[in-house]
Amino acid sequence: MSDISKCKYEQSTFNCSGVGLQNIPDEKVLPPGLRILDLSYNNIAAVPFLNFAENVSSSLTQLLLSHNQINIIQNFSFSKLHSLETLDLSFNSLSEMDIDRNTFANISALQELVLDHNPLRIIRRIAFTDFKLPSLRNLSLSHCELIKLENAVIGFKTLNVLNLSWNHLNSTSIQDLPIIVTADFNTLDLSHNEITELDIFNFPSVYGLKNLILDHNPVTRLNLIYVTMYQIQTLSFRDNNIQTLDNTSLNWDLNTLGAIDFKGNPIVCDCKLSWLLMDTKLKSKTVIIVCDTPHVLRGRNLFDLTLMDINCTDHHNHYTNHHDYDQNIFPILIGVVLAGGVLRWWQ
Repeated sequence: MSDISKCKYEQSTFNCSGVGLQNIPDEKVLPPGLRILDLSYNNIAAVPFLNFAENVSSSLTQLLLSHNQINIIQNFSFSKLHSLETLDLSFNSLSEMDIDRNTFANISALQELVLDHNPLRIIRRIAFTDFKLPSLRNLSLSHCELIKLENAVIGFKTLNVLNLSWNHLNSTSIQDLPIIVTADFNTLDLSHNEITELDIFNFPSVYGLKNLILDHNPVTRLNLIYVTMYQIQTLSFRDNNIQTLDNTSLNWDLNTLGAIDFKGNPIVCDCKLSWLLMDTKLKSKTVIIVCDTPHVLRGRNLFDLTLMDINCTDHHNHYTNHHDYDQNIFPILIGVVLAGGVLRWWQ
């Protein structure tokens, strides 16, 4: 009890951070009406079934267990915490085998689940489901050494932010992201991964997505011809390895798209980018494409240049004809792709 004596209770918060606890405090020492229980920076290795008294389990909204040594969570551990909205398990020792189908079962009010900095490696299909976490809005799996997501592993109708940054996901493994159909789905963060290319065959099916972050990946090629099918408002491809963009790379819907950022890429500002300069609709958008080569244009925003600057004074007619052709062929391409997907599903 000497460790517990170091805990401080103030304004509905029981702060036991960094007091050397090896176990979660017994319900007898927890004050009634508790809203925040901070057990971070301790030596807790296991989470048992939390059978707190009703006057605690019904009021607790935040449980902070970060920076411990947790590698065991008993099934249904948190299921009695009826008001729990935030659960922070970051910086622990949880692996894919420690996340069972019932680890997060029946936490009906949970809105934020943080699992950053756990060596999960693989997220199994049984780990997260909508009916077990019906209110989840923010799921963070950053720095989890992820190499694989089992198909349809994360499917929450209420999800707003999905953070998968700083992992080892590649162009193949992101295919298994689920279809998330929700008007509230705001941000998908795939920055700091190992994705090399994006096209219609490997990009995740996340309908309703508004902000897509792909910064700090080794992406070299884009073929996102179906961006118009989504409600994307911002796209960020900072610090990738993209050298050029043709008019099949991003067939964006300018009615919804507000900003796109290619800063930090080795962009070659030559005549291949003339289609961007000649798209008058882009002038009302925030599009950042900074030249890397040729040397004379390095550091300049493409949209501050003219066709003459990129040695493209004789290509206006060629671009116009080619652009009209692409606009006519695009609906056909979309139809073919969707038909193929339906056939594969039906078979």
